[in-house]
Amino acid sequence: MQRNHLVVERDYHHVGVAERATAPIPEPLAVSPAFLSMPNWTVEETADYCRCQAQTIRKALSLSGTFWGLKPRRFGRRWLFNAAEVRAAVEGR
Repeated sequence: MQRNHLVVERDYHHVGVAERATAPIPEPLAVSPAFLSMPNWTVEETADYCRCQAQTIRKALSLSGTFWGLKPRRFGRRWLFNAAEVRAAVEGR
């Protein structure tokens, strides 16, 4: 009788980290996304602009109520950030 053996990855967890660390930073998009012209951005749009994940922003909002000192407004079930404030925060003004 033949058994199916699972391959156990031992000491291979570092391989993915090294590859990610040396990966090049993606170039900016040639065509700017449509949301850049909007006055308010959702969490997902803000995350795209800041090059982070939306969950990072949601976690910061749940812990401190702000993300990089930005306080979003509530519109229904959505959090909306002022686009001008996000741009200023990213550019360091």
